[in-house]
Amino acid sequence: MNSKNSFKIGLDTEYRFPFNRNKWGVYSELNYSSYKSEGTYMLKSTSSAPSNPGSSGREHFSFTSSFSILEIPIGFRYYSFIDSKNSLFYNAAYSYNVLLSNKDDIIFDTVLNDKILENSELQSGGGLNFGIGYKYISRFGIEIRYSRINVLKIKTLSGSSKSISLLFKYKL
Repeated sequence: MNSKNSFKIGLDTEYRFPFNRNKWGVYSELNYSSYKSEGTYMLKSTSSAPSNPGSSGREHFSFTSSFSILEIPIGFRYYSFIDSKNSLFYNAAYSYNVLLSNKDDIIFDTVLNDKILENSELQSGGGLNFGIGYKYISRFGIEIRYSRINVLKIKTLSGSSKSISLLFKYKL
């Protein structure tokens, strides 16, 4: 599917362990995001025709896609203190992602000869998140995060969503 910029909103909770100068913590989040796209996709296929063995062809199909995701990552966070007001943090998490959408999540306008796209469906899935961030006086923060989740099943094929997020944080 196409790359798109989107907006995400969420809530982050964290517990810091009371050892090693509070450098380790466990956190969980609840994030909501949505995705809408349409475009054309090309599938490379190999022909087994006797007159032209091994030749490859390309088949095009167009699609429209619209879905929302509720992300629930749970992971660990490690802090490196620069001074009393500034710190860097690193985190890693497993994220379970719940799809919040209709049964018409993704619609293909063309069905290939072998009908590989006929039973396509989006489904909830899990993935990993990795991030690095900066906190100022434990109230303001910024983080850059890489995420990868599996969300698309098309018979024996599967698709994943990869994202790089820029998160702005404020502690209440």
